[in-house]
Amino acid sequence: MMQVRHVYSEILETGTKIYAVSVDNEEKTKVMIDKTDVQFDLLSDESLKVIDMYNFRDDELMNWDYLNGLVRKSKEFRPISLSGYVLINQEGFIQYEWSGHYNLRPLPEDVLNILGMVK
Repeated sequence: MMQVRHVYSEILETGTKIYAVSVDNEEKTKVMIDKTDVQFDLLSDESLKVIDMYNFRDDELMNWDYLNGLVRKSKEFRPISLSGYVLINQEGFIQYEWSGHYNLRPLPEDVLNILGMVK
């Protein structure tokens, strides 16, 4: 999500709109928006409806969270999502889809190239 910020204006020039979806509740999502100053919409999907619709739920449960910028262990395990991209054209058809570990996601420049191919 944060990598896309660096090419956000170039992505907008392609006519693309960006929406990010988080498993966090609305309160945590608002904190993330304020903390990172994202330029696009960050949506809360605590129920994982959208995440499941695109099959982005991670098989592993998470037992940690951020508190005041620090990672802390939690007694409870909760579901998380994989990182993912879904490029949907103006007619509503999926043109490109990727999901996986956040360290393996396409680089922002690759996303720009993909956007150029699916125009």
